[in-house]
Amino acid sequence: MKNTTLLFSALLAMGSTGVYAQENTENNNVLENAIEDIKDLNDSGLYKPHLALMVGASDPVENGYDAAAFTSVEAGYQIAVPYGIGLEVATLEFEGDDKDDLSQVQLFVKGSYHFGGDTPIIKHSYVGLGLGTVYENRSSENFYGAIMPNIGFDHPFKIGEEQISAGVNLRYTATASNEADNYGLNGVVKYWF
Repeated sequence: MKNTTLLFSALLAMGSTGVYAQENTENNNVLENAIEDIKDLNDSGLYKPHLALMVGASDPVENGYDAAAFTSVEAGYQIAVPYGIGLEVATLEFEGDDKDDLSQVQLFVKGSYHFGGDTPIIKHSYVGLGLGTVYENRSSENFYGAIMPNIGFDHPFKIGEEQISAGVNLRYTATASNEADNYGLNGVVKYWF
């Protein structure tokens, strides 16, 4: 009985080793397939860097400032479908009702999630979050941390061989400053390399 149990245990151990080796080989195939899929996506042009220009208006939430023109430039890259990253620099000049004017330079590192799919408008839509700093110049110059949730859409089209997208971005910028958190609504044009 002991020999039978020992033999059965040895066969079970050898069999499980074979199963493990087979599973390991299958995982390698899955990994190879994933790498091939990524390569195919890259060859299809989905992983492209872009430059964007955003122009619009920004309305401060508090402290008696008037709405201001908003201009920003963004450099971004789709690191993996459907995720993107980017770097944005924006400038604003808020006029004060009864106090000094306030100028801001915003610098954000941004991440985004693009929805995709087949539904019109939704398939070109995204949600994003920016983290960064805001330089404010009023009576004194200061840097503050900031967070910027945003949503938008980019509708792609071609001009000759050039790929461009145009859309809208809605954002809220919250800073550690007591001066002017602000909403922004901007038109966006992106050039895809």
